Amino acid sequence: MKRTLGMVLLLGVSASAQAGDLIWDNYLSPAPGHDSVNALSTERETVVPESWLVDDVVFDDIAEISEIRWIGLRDDDPGANYVGADVLIMDTDFQIVAEFVSLDFQTSVLGQQFGLEVYEGSVQLPGDVIPASSEAVILEPGNYYIGTRLVGNGLGRNFAATTGNGAMNGNSFGVWQSISFFGHTDWVNSADIDQFGGSDFAFQLYGTIVPEPASLALIAAGGLLLIRRR
Repeated sequence: MKRTLGMVLLLGVSASAQAGDLIWDNYLSPAPGHDSVNALSTERETVVPESWLVDDVVFDDIAEISEIRWIGLRDDDPGANYVGADVLIMDTDFQIVAEFVSLDFQTSVLGQQFGLEVYEGSVQLPGDVIPASSEAVILEPGNYYIGTRLVGNGLGRNFAATTGNGAMNGNSFGVWQSISFFGHTDWVNSADIDQFGGSDFAFQLYGTIVPEPASLALIAAGGLLLIRRR
């Protein structure tokens, strides 16, 4: 039987822990938190019209996501303009739980590698979420895939930085999809792309963990609207 996963929208209820804590860390390598790039792009409306790189995250308790940070490598050609960032959250069957489109993002340049600019990006949540909501995004306990990509102006490239020197954090390596350019219309595990090999990818999640029994108390109080997908 397929496990039911979902997104919870918090309606005016404060979590018990302070928001903004580091709640999932895929920066496994020594600072600045990445080791290389395996040429798997994660971008939209650049030289590549659309591709996604996501990696898995595991929550044992309810988790509110307030910020995502990641390390990427992008073309810093003066003609390339990155106008926003997308965020994708899926369950383990690759069904969309939430999708954020063209969010404002911040970057901090970390250096150069392979002729590309190495940067740390960050976005604040919520944003232009589908289904539409201005409320905080809360994930039920479970396993998810989460990824970010840059949105461009028809130029430039953006790649996800690998991390952990081949070690796995979570249940699987990152997975990749390129719908219209490379012909990978299904999600492909990075371990199955022969020329690259499996890898984790550098991202961090900030927010709030609501451990049991506090999460049960919130649900019992009637302050949570649960959106489930089968």
